Order: sequence, then C-alpha cells, then structure tokens
Amino acid sequence: MRSLKVIILMMAAAGSVMFASCSPKPAPAPPPVTAPESTPAPAAEATMGIMPVPGATMVEVTPSKAPEASPVKTEAKTPAETPKAPASKDPSTMTKEGAKCLEEGNYECAITNLDKAVEIDENNAQAYALRGKARFEMQKYDEASSDVDKALKLDPKNAYAYYCRGILKAKDMDPGAIADFDQAIKLDPKNADAFFRRGFLYKDMGKTDKAKADFEKAIKLDPKGEAGRFSKETLEELKEKTGR
Repeated sequence: MRSLKVIILMMAAAGSVMFASCSPKPAPAPPPVTAPESTPAPAAEATMGIMPVPGATMVEVTPSKAPEASPVKTEAKTPAETPKAPASKDPSTMTKEGAKCLEEGNYECAITNLDKAVEIDENNAQAYALRGKARFEMQKYDEASSDVDKALKLDPKNAYAYYCRGILKAKDMDPGAIADFDQAIKLDPKNADAFFRRGFLYKDMGKTDKAKADFEKAIKLDPKGEAGRFSKETLEELKEKTGR
C-alpha cells in the first residue's frame, strides 16, 4: 500500500514537470526603441559643396564675388572735317565771290569776301562799290557812302558806284539821285535796277510820263527779275491811278 502511494506521488511530480516544460514561455520583452540621433543640418559650407570633416576646425569661407567687368570704353570718333577751300589770293576772284553773295542776299558773306579783296588790292574800285551796296542793305549808310565815294575816286567811270550813290541819295529823297542814275545808265545802259530806281523817284516827284518810260525799260531789260517785277507792279498801280 505504501509503495502504491509512493508511485502515485512520483507520477504526479513527473506530470508537473512535463506540464511545466510543455507550457509556452512568455515572449521576451522587446528591447526599448531608441530614436536615432538627428544628424545636424549641414552647415552653410555644405550647401557650397564643402562637407565638414570630423575633428577638423571649420573655417568660415566667404564666397568671393565674381570680378566686375570693366566697362568698355569706346572712343568717340570725330567726324572727318570737311576740308576748307584755301583762301584765294586773287582779288578778282574774291570780288566775284562777294558779288555772288550780294546777289543771293548774303550780305555778311559779301562783306567778308570784299574785305579780303580790298585788303589784297586797295585800288579795287569795284570791290568798294559792291561792299558799299552790301552795307547799304544792312542799313550801315555812313560806311556805305564812304565805300562808294572811295570807288568813284578810284574809278570815276564806275557805273555801279554811281548807281549805289544814287540809291543812297534817293533814300533821303535827294533830287541829286537823278543825276547819279543818269550817269549809271549812260555808262551801263543795261542796268535795269537803275531804270527802276530812277522811275520810282520820278513817280514820287510827280513826273508820271518819265516814270512810266523807266518802268517799261526795266521790264524789258529784266522781265523775270526783281527790277522788272517791281516795275510792272508799280506801273500797273500808276496806270490805275492816272487812268492811262
């Protein structure tokens, strides 16, 4: 009986051991999860392609500026100057140039050329006469009178000088202008301006017939010029006024 109890106890103990070995073991607790250390953001140098080296001393690198381009200096080109014609040494040529300028109404140009002409040849009567006319047109009457007198002194037969002295006198309604125009026409019968000027003076003096004759002569000599045009206009006015 006793041996039977012993056997039962031994079997019970063995069953406990087997039960314990067959029971599932609890799963081991998972190791604590440690958050990975955050990697510091790369320094400004990294953005420039420079990676920091561990243990090395970081030196701040200042990006160098690209050298500024020097402005290109462009030298302004001076336009080529128009070569000036050499001053003429011929007083005859200068006198012709002065006469041309006078005809074109460029009185400053006329005087400049005529000044040179008389400077080269102080006995150039025509240059003095022409300069006198240019100065008359510029209302420099005293200087004009001096030039005309000089021209007549040098050349008493200078038709243009008589004409110029005539217009100077006519300006002041001096009847002596008629004699100067007469002499100018005698020496140069084709001077339409002298006929017109004398005709205008005759008109102002009430000598209608003589005025008409002079205007008609000026129109014939210079039909397309100023003397002919002014003579025609004045003649038409005179005919309307007199009725014939």
